[in-house]
Amino acid sequence: MPELPPPGTTPTCDTAGILGPAVNVIASFEAMEAIKILSGNLETTNHQLMIFEMWHNRVRQLDTTKLHEAGTCLTCVKHEFRWLDGKRSSASAVLCGRNSVQISAPAGGKVSFPQYG
Repeated sequence: MPELPPPGTTPTCDTAGILGPAVNVIASFEAMEAIKILSGNLETTNHQLMIFEMWHNRVRQLDTTKLHEAGTCLTCVKHEFRWLDGKRSSASAVLCGRNSVQISAPAGGKVSFPQYG
């Protein structure tokens, strides 16, 4: 994706839902990858994007090698994490299944709760 979709335009756990067993499957794969890295077995780590469609019992893998080699993937090559650095997110988010909202303070600033009223 050359450009990220604006915040709030993609499905969330509130709008699309999360199946509990899917969380366990993903956590198991990620934990195994972490064990490989921590034990120094980097050559055995998975370098593909994995997509789990638990409802339909499908697992797909997308080879991202060409993106990395072409130098066009900002995350792979330049280590830019636009979603994770907080610059592309909104100041608040509904927490799934908790009937609550998380409010993030602006960088270096304070939260004014009346403005969220």
